[in-house]
Amino acid sequence: MTLDIRLLGPPEVLVDTAPISVDTRKAVALLAFLAVTGRPQAREQVAVLLWPDQDGAHSRSALRRTLSTLRTALGGRWVTAPGDAVAIEGDEWGLDLAEFRSLVASCAEHGHERLETCRDCVEPLRAAAALARGGFMDGFTLRDSPEFDDWQRFQAEGIAREVAQALEWLVEACADAGLTAEAVGHARRLLSLDPLREPVHRRLMALYAAGGDRSAAVEQYRECVRVLERELGVAPLEETTDLYHAIVEGRPSAAPERPAPADEPAARARELPLVGRSDALDRARAAIQRGLADGHLLVVEGEGGIGKTRLVHEATRSLEAVVVEVRCFQGETGLAYAPVASALRAAAASAPGPWDAVGAQWRHEAARLVPDLPAPGPEPAPLDGPGAQTRFVEGVVRTLVGSLGGGGVLVVDDAQWADPSSIDLFTFLARRLPGTRLALVMTWRAEDVDGGHPLRTLARAAVRTGEGTVITLRRLGLEDVRGLVAVSRGESDDELAGRLFAETEGVPFFLHEYLRPGASVGVPWGAGAGMPSTVHELLRARVASVGQAGRQVLSAAAVLGRTFSFGLARSTSGRSEEETLSALEECLARGLLTEATPGEEPRYDFAHDKLRAVVEEDTTLARRRLLHRRAAERLAVTGPGATADATAGEAAEHYLRAGMEQEAAVWFERAGLAARAVFANREAAGHLLAALALGNPRQAGLHEDVGDLLTLLGDYGEALTHYEAAAASAAPEDLPRIEHRLAALHHRRGEFALADEHFRAALDGELGAPERARVLADRSLNAHRSGDADLAGSLADEALEEAERSGDGPAVARAHALLGILASSAGRVDDARDELRRSLDLTDVDAPAARAAALNSLALAELAAGDRDAAAARAEEALRLSRAVGDRHGEAAIHGNLADILHAAGREEDSRGHQRHAAAILAEIGASAGGWQPEIWKMAEW
Repeated sequence: MTLDIRLLGPPEVLVDTAPISVDTRKAVALLAFLAVTGRPQAREQVAVLLWPDQDGAHSRSALRRTLSTLRTALGGRWVTAPGDAVAIEGDEWGLDLAEFRSLVASCAEHGHERLETCRDCVEPLRAAAALARGGFMDGFTLRDSPEFDDWQRFQAEGIAREVAQALEWLVEACADAGLTAEAVGHARRLLSLDPLREPVHRRLMALYAAGGDRSAAVEQYRECVRVLERELGVAPLEETTDLYHAIVEGRPSAAPERPAPADEPAARARELPLVGRSDALDRARAAIQRGLADGHLLVVEGEGGIGKTRLVHEATRSLEAVVVEVRCFQGETGLAYAPVASALRAAAASAPGPWDAVGAQWRHEAARLVPDLPAPGPEPAPLDGPGAQTRFVEGVVRTLVGSLGGGGVLVVDDAQWADPSSIDLFTFLARRLPGTRLALVMTWRAEDVDGGHPLRTLARAAVRTGEGTVITLRRLGLEDVRGLVAVSRGESDDELAGRLFAETEGVPFFLHEYLRPGASVGVPWGAGAGMPSTVHELLRARVASVGQAGRQVLSAAAVLGRTFSFGLARSTSGRSEEETLSALEECLARGLLTEATPGEEPRYDFAHDKLRAVVEEDTTLARRRLLHRRAAERLAVTGPGATADATAGEAAEHYLRAGMEQEAAVWFERAGLAARAVFANREAAGHLLAALALGNPRQAGLHEDVGDLLTLLGDYGEALTHYEAAAASAAPEDLPRIEHRLAALHHRRGEFALADEHFRAALDGELGAPERARVLADRSLNAHRSGDADLAGSLADEALEEAERSGDGPAVARAHALLGILASSAGRVDDARDELRRSLDLTDVDAPAARAAALNSLALAELAAGDRDAAAARAEEALRLSRAVGDRHGEAAIHGNLADILHAAGREEDSRGHQRHAAAILAEIGASAGGWQPEIWKMAEW
């Protein structure tokens, strides 16, 4: 067996080339830390790194559990824990980072200087580049371990520099070997890592020029200008500009002879099918055909990544007409007529015949934008004369239409980023489409084109007159995702499709990125783990489009979760009410947020969970903690009583993430008690366990509360541990109550002798009369189930006497219930029914657990009396109450009793259904108790 650890990109762990799934992110982090450091690490150091917010005992315990999880996933191999250390041992394991470094280092053996390359360097550097699928542990974070995140960030920065250096060498090695196209590809990848590398822009310009693609070299220079202006506000260096002028002028020094072509594979990634768009595709094709017949405007809109461009490509793929495509860029909104000039160039190149047929006077107007286009005849009049502007626009439009031969398609992609002058010109064109045989297709992001935008006005007018079609693309459904997965993987995989649908929420661009060759599907996703860098950058660019106040409110919203209220966002962000409202409106308009289900105050949600993850990732740790503190303080004072309890869990989580453990411990306890009050037992136990781990001072009481909850859930082994911990630290006056709980737990497990010892210990302590009566009644039931009828009878009588003396209704009800159970067991059916009915009458309607027990026992007595309908009705009501309380063992017992009742009534199918429910629950309880325990299955009354 071999272990392959891949960290250059989203983390992947493979055993014998098959990806394995590790249940916890901490296990992945531990394996990565051990593999990268390459030596044994002290347990204490690892525990502090991964669980910095826990004390020594808890962090070491967490490390032991994580090690167990990891070793189980790895089949017990490789990861060892000798003494006080943790390590990866053995020879049959590899790390992609180590292999990457070895490949790069091997180039030093080729006999040249360290920073130089040769043709022999191509193969090892190519292999190294292939290993670097992305950044170090791309998309992986541990939210509760800033120390690990800092270590990961430090590693990622250094490794990113190593990868960039290797790519630089690979570009030069490929260029030296005559592999120009491959050199271009590696250079573009290098730019994707850091778009501000101006030397790489220059290298790409020279490579394009060397390959004879002067237009690509010029476009590369334009891209360099845009990036430097947007990010740094500076112009390119003089040497970059000089190279640009040399390429434009065609000077040999700038465009050397193209090297002899080498054998280069031209494998193209298989394009995934267009799914979930059949109706939209039919409408798009119909609109384009209308345009080719008589002129028509087609608008395709939707959020970023929704597949607008792909739909247009599919709609125009098989057309025989000329198709001219231009794209607008976010950084060029200040460049007048930039997309129009690109359209003119593309039209002239694609259809030179029709271009020459356009009237000279019109081509002269177009030549104002593109001086190098041929336009014979006298120069046009200057633009400052009367009617000059109208003549200019008319000339450009006529040239565009005419150059397409009176029948073609003009596609303007990402029109939301077109400059105002171009928008005006395209609007002028769109209003004159009838009779032109031109299909004008425009795509834009709906979030960037609001109701007052001129493009929106244009689209509404065209639809109203029948001269336009607007197609709004929505996200894909689960069935569509299943289809994509089946095509990309060659077989159906519903589990993967479900994960992808949850991860991407049906955004096609995200889906294609996750399914492209080389993308990782074996890592634990969620919270951004495994997010492709292209998806990450798309979302980051969308967030960057809002103003400072908007980004601050988004940061606050990210720490709050996906759905948040206006008031909570305002108080957490620190912005005023007006500023918060304006920021939220901007984010809504740009499609970053959506309005959630209305309530007492406005609520909002992120348009996609990935957006929230990216915003949170880009918010510094210090600021996240500040925002969590503000959120916690707001939630903690939401209101008195139930209102504050309803938000206690949220407040606790925010206090914890703010680093305020003492406050978090108090609020986790409050959240646990609030959840317990509504019988949310599992959630309540989780909150109380968190309070315990954070050092809440009420340790004994919390252990007892957790024991109660785990008993209801049927997790008897853990419940016993917590009861014993409560007993170890409880005050003397509390010990009898805890002994009673221990006795009841052992009784449920069928350990009657142990239960009796704890019952006697409880009775030996200081108990009030009501409590003593209840202990006597429970001990009576324990004696009855163990077969000691005499002891059971005497204890039941004593319980009733004690209860009546105390005047406590619940204690009296419990005593009568025991007398009814004993009478039923002795065959005294009428006495049993009387006692149990009296018990039910005395049981408070606000005590569902006690009523469920009384109803269940009465149902058995009614069955013994032959009244099956009454028995079934009592048992059904008992089942409803037991489910509400969350008593898993009691629920299973009632299911079993109902099965017997329905069998006696001849309702076999219903009876078998209850039998299956009972068996499933009892098997679960037995498993948590450590295996088969027959007495657990025999409990019928309690």
